[in-house]
Amino acid sequence: MNEQGCICIFSAFYPPHLGGVEIYTRSVALELIEMGHKVCIVTSQLGDEPNIDKIDNLTIIRIPTLPLMNARFPLIKPTLTTKRLLRFLIQMKMKWIIINTRYYPLSHLGLRIAKRKDIRAILLDHSSGPIDSSNGLTGKMLRTYERVVTQLARKKDPACYGVSHKSNTWLKHLGLDACGVIPNAINVQAFLHSASQKDYRNELSLGEDAFLIVFAGRLLADKGVMELCAAVEESSKKHPLMHLAIAGSGPLEAQLSSLKDPHIHRLGKLSQSDLAALLIQSNAMCLPSRYPEGLPTILLEAAAAKNALIVTDNGGTDEVIATPAHGIVLEDGSVPHIRVALERLYDDRNATSHLAAHAQEHVEANLTWRGSAQAIIEACQKSNPALASD
Repeated sequence: MNEQGCICIFSAFYPPHLGGVEIYTRSVALELIEMGHKVCIVTSQLGDEPNIDKIDNLTIIRIPTLPLMNARFPLIKPTLTTKRLLRFLIQMKMKWIIINTRYYPLSHLGLRIAKRKDIRAILLDHSSGPIDSSNGLTGKMLRTYERVVTQLARKKDPACYGVSHKSNTWLKHLGLDACGVIPNAINVQAFLHSASQKDYRNELSLGEDAFLIVFAGRLLADKGVMELCAAVEESSKKHPLMHLAIAGSGPLEAQLSSLKDPHIHRLGKLSQSDLAALLIQSNAMCLPSRYPEGLPTILLEAAAAKNALIVTDNGGTDEVIATPAHGIVLEDGSVPHIRVALERLYDDRNATSHLAAHAQEHVEANLTWRGSAQAIIEACQKSNPALASD
């Protein structure tokens, strides 16, 4: 790796830890390797994974971390192993450096290394709003933290890119120059082939004529899951074949467990293969979210699995629902608006099928990992013209 130089990606989380940013990092890395590049991923060591793992043209370096906030905020441990790995990184020949998100100590480690190596880093932003918009003390503290780390990132002069146009709007609001969009993406056929053999309709005792809606994601108030449940509770009284399957875990689990409506099914956190199976068997995916994501992976996965999409005008909506033919964009995430959209699709299954087919076609044609990887290469070359031909 040191002879030719590598593309180094700093990402606080990476598989086996799973989430949207983790999938983005892994998928882009594999596509870059397929294009002939060598890749090094620097991430957090959250378990007993090896500190250095090499597989052909991919090197994974895991920095010892202290997993704070239920492992959602990995803090770098100042250990002898950490020092050894940092020396290894400093000595490594890197061609370009990519940073996923602004928030984590590991992100700022990557920015410092880029500055030391005289490489202008590419900073990818996966948000479209503040990390916490609540009015309580926690929300205020988190927003203060975000302002501080954003100012620190600005001083390192990275080239900033969002994963959606709404991400870029947020970057500009923060005073960062938005250089373009490097979108989240999906390999449609690979996702479909990854599905497990689980038969959720059979497990939930649903017939072929049942209208199955899916919500998948972390169970947070800002994701709109409680409003969605309320809408299904109301609509299912006159539409008895309407059912909602909820996949995910989070703070609202206890509140959801108190719901006794037989049309609402809690599945817990699913593996990637089980989620693919669920989406393939469902009719629609509803995400009435206010959460400041850039371009949620679940939108891409649901579109890939031919679900009709019902979403709020939140991060990434424009990229996936390019026109009204690709899905329903809610005026807001209130119960009445969700209910009207659900009943519209329930009453017109042909419209549901057409929306789903158009969404899948659009995603498969326009939001591919090869396209995102090529956009990363172009961004790196533009920001480091002296290194572009090395």
